[in-house]
This record gives sequence, structure tokens and C-alpha cells, in this order.
Amino acid sequence: MQNLRSKIYGLLRYSEQFFKTDMVYLTKGGTWLSFGHGVAMLSGFGLSIAFANLFPKESFGTYKFILSVVGILGALSLTGLGTAIIQATARNFGGILNQSFRINLKWSVGIFIGGIILGTYYYINGDMILSFSLQALESMLHTC
Repeated sequence: MQNLRSKIYGLLRYSEQFFKTDMVYLTKGGTWLSFGHGVAMLSGFGLSIAFANLFPKESFGTYKFILSVVGILGALSLTGLGTAIIQATARNFGGILNQSFRINLKWSVGIFIGGIILGTYYYINGDMILSFSLQALESMLHTC
């Protein structure tokens, strides 16, 4: 095991001259990131199987539909804006918080209105569970 480890370490150090970066550090960080994604995927898969077996078909279908709609609308949000603010602040760019707040508000209002319209549509058609669920989740998504 130690021999394999030293060979991988040597290979990573050798590849640093081509990639111009610390490959050992990158591999260690990437391993934990990949492990975290793997655990999240497996737990999500396990929960889906558990919910599919424990809930009635209609309830599980409604649950998955709500998550899908919120995921689609959430894909339109600016998830990396917090990181951009931190980087801009570290580089001493003044006024970035006001500018980013306006940009985030501009994008969030559209998502919020889309969720409210969709929830109202289901309310008018008599599906109260979808209506209230979508409106509640969209208002939470709007604040994130």
C-alpha cells in the first residue's frame, strides 16, 4: 500500500510541471469534494427509494413534481453571487454589495413571480396542495 501511495505521489509531483499547480493539494481537495457529492447522491437515492415505498403513489408523485419545479426555477437563480462578493471585497472593489444586491433582486423577483403565478394557477384549478407548496417553497427560494 505504501509503495502504491509513493508512486501516486511521485506521479502527481511529476505532473505539476505540466499543469503548473500543486497537484497533491488539488487531489486531496478534489477527493473530499467527490466523496461529499457521492454521499449526497447515495443518500438522495436512498431517500427516494424509502419515500417511494412508504408514501402513496399520488403523494410521492406530488412531492417529486414540487421538487422538480422548484429545482427548475432555482436553476435561474444566481448561486455564485456570494462568492463573487467575497472575491470583489478581497480585491477592494468598493460598492460591490449594492450592485450585487440590485442584480440579485432583479433575478429573484422574476423567479418569485414565476412561482406565485404557478401556485395561483394550481389554486384556481383546485389543487391546494400544489398551490400552497409551490408558493411556500418559492418564497423560501426567493430569500436564499
